[in-house]
Amino acid sequence: MNSRRDSLSRVLIVEDEDLVRWTLRKVLEDLGCEVTEAATCEEARERWAAGSPDLVVTDYRLTDGLGLDLVRAMRGRGSPTRVILLTAEAESVTGTAAGEAGLEAVLRKPLEPARLREAVKQALSRAEASGVPGGAVEDGLGAVGRFSVVRCPAMLTAAFIDELAARGEAGEWLALEGSK
Repeated sequence: MNSRRDSLSRVLIVEDEDLVRWTLRKVLEDLGCEVTEAATCEEARERWAAGSPDLVVTDYRLTDGLGLDLVRAMRGRGSPTRVILLTAEAESVTGTAAGEAGLEAVLRKPLEPARLREAVKQALSRAEASGVPGGAVEDGLGAVGRFSVVRCPAMLTAAFIDELAARGEAGEWLALEGSK
């Protein structure tokens, strides 16, 4: 899955519920990922800084803080790592907040494994295509209710339109966000 090096794609899971963390691990390992786990924001900061994962899959609400605040803190340290946020409170994560944090996707709990697999594959392929370790954080994908919010680039490309078409054909509800 990751042609930039011989090792597997490295994914950090940040989830405080043991059963959910175990389920995430199984899905990611089935995709061929090397998985590291953290149950708190503090553990996640340490593992993220030490391991430079290709992707972070984090819960929104953790016992010691918010996953979104964790992402913002790591972005403040210059981390370009791709991030997928999981939440039972999708309405709490606006498209603007998701875009500003550089989230790859926001997935609603209870989590559908097929949706996680697809989001992970897309995130890792974008990271690989960008040629930047951990990818670039330009997509600004988020979710509002049933809609995945996609920040439109200033210049629409055929690749961007093809991606939107594929996501629409897959039954995903999309909302486009323009920049000022």
